[in-house]
Amino acid sequence: MEFKHEKINITHEDDRRILTEIFNGDFEIRNINILEIKKDSVLGNHYHNDREIFYLLEGEGSIIFVDIKNGEREEAKFLKGERIIMAPKIAHKLFLKKGSLFMTGKEKGFSQGDLVKYEIN
Repeated sequence: MEFKHEKINITHEDDRRILTEIFNGDFEIRNINILEIKKDSVLGNHYHNDREIFYLLEGEGSIIFVDIKNGEREEAKFLKGERIIMAPKIAHKLFLKKGSLFMTGKEKGFSQGDLVKYEIN
């Protein structure tokens, strides 16, 4: 299954700031969204036909991935400071805790019509 799930470390720190490079050139991002999770939530149950990036700024959760081409399935914890980059056609279902702050970015501009429903049990 083609995705990267990794902890992102501080890039640079001095007395003025902490710089954390979340993304640098794996693909071109044309859309970025920030989601503030107001209550424990389940998100997703779909896939996209282009690449997508997730980054958890605050909070915690978990995620299920399913490769729709071969049915391969993986589950992982999703913790503050971690990044996930998914290839096209990787279905995903996220479980995020109240208070989580979550960033998504897509290779193409986002529209609801762009996502393809895929029920993950």
